[in-house]
Amino acid sequence: MTMPTPLHDPADQPPRSRLDRALDAVPRLLAHRIHILFLGVLGLWLIAVPLLPGTGAIRPSATAELIGGNWTNVSSAIGACIAAGAGLAAHHEARRHRRIAEAAHALVAELHSAHIHTTTNEEN
Repeated sequence: MTMPTPLHDPADQPPRSRLDRALDAVPRLLAHRIHILFLGVLGLWLIAVPLLPGTGAIRPSATAELIGGNWTNVSSAIGACIAAGAGLAAHHEARRHRRIAEAAHALVAELHSAHIHTTTNEEN
């Protein structure tokens, strides 16, 4: 079985800037296992350690809680924006595919009616 041809050729796109490539790397970095592990450890340190008795030696300072909390808030907000953007891009792509499918369906219906018309004229 052969793979279907893509609807758009990546070679048709203009060259991308460094900023575009850097922004494309952000989702991969946020979803990387090291970043997820870092956020998990940071969350435990900022939330669980201050609640546990006897953890005064490793308890985060107010500044560390502020910085760590901001890091987790900002990274989750960026992740939400990326997810929303990906959903919007998928929606636009699905709409484009639907328009292409409707045009193909209309063309097939037109060819089918022309074939039926030709076949009926030949029988008479």
